[in-house]
Amino acid sequence: MMSRTVRVAAVQMRMGTAAENLEKHLTFIAKAAEERARIVLFPELALQDEPEPLDGPVVTRLRRAAQEAGVYAIPCLWERAPEGRYVTAVLIGPDGEIVGRYRKTHAWPAWDHGVGGEYPVFDLGFAKVGIMVCYDKRFPEVARILAVKGADIIFTPNSSDARGEQWEPWSEPEVFRMYHQMRALENGVYVAATNKIGPVGDTECYGATCICNPTGRVVADADVSEGLIVHDCDLDLVAQVREYRLCNRRPETYRELLQ
Repeated sequence: MMSRTVRVAAVQMRMGTAAENLEKHLTFIAKAAEERARIVLFPELALQDEPEPLDGPVVTRLRRAAQEAGVYAIPCLWERAPEGRYVTAVLIGPDGEIVGRYRKTHAWPAWDHGVGGEYPVFDLGFAKVGIMVCYDKRFPEVARILAVKGADIIFTPNSSDARGEQWEPWSEPEVFRMYHQMRALENGVYVAATNKIGPVGDTECYGATCICNPTGRVVADADVSEGLIVHDCDLDLVAQVREYRLCNRRPETYRELLQ
């Protein structure tokens, strides 16, 4: 019997103007379809600088592109809502409809925005997927909740730059990959992680976009250039590894985590 696979794509992007960033999203959505990917992930906040509602012109244009290409797309943008602004990843379906959204739950200390409080898992029929955004990856509870809720693949848009070196004294691209490898390994899931490359404001993003399998290995890795990587995720491997990883959990003993 053939294994169940899902081809995913992860985009590493250089930043330009808002118009240029949107055009790159449209190009990479079409490229992902050419590569026969079913889901394509973009970096964190790789579109516009000003927040807009999810029914605004940017998301509307991305919805049309996803429909034209027949793929799922996960852009991440500043969302404007009545109660404030959020860092929001939007899951757009191949029919152009919004399947759901995830609002970043852990705010980077230097950023001012609202935070979410839910960890949805989306059943796409062929796979269950979850999303966490950048800083969320440093909190293992997020990926564990998504795994316990049945996620096969966790998508993580990032905007990670050299400023992280004042928090950690070793190679930041190495640490970036390590975080995602550990979230994949400890939960028995695939993790697709995107990042920007090159200048972003007054700092520099270092890329390191990667896809990690449920055994914690990097199975696709971008170099230091702009581009798209793809990988066929084996969902039978997810089922096999996750059963081993999670079968002996004792959540009744974890109450101290709530303190």
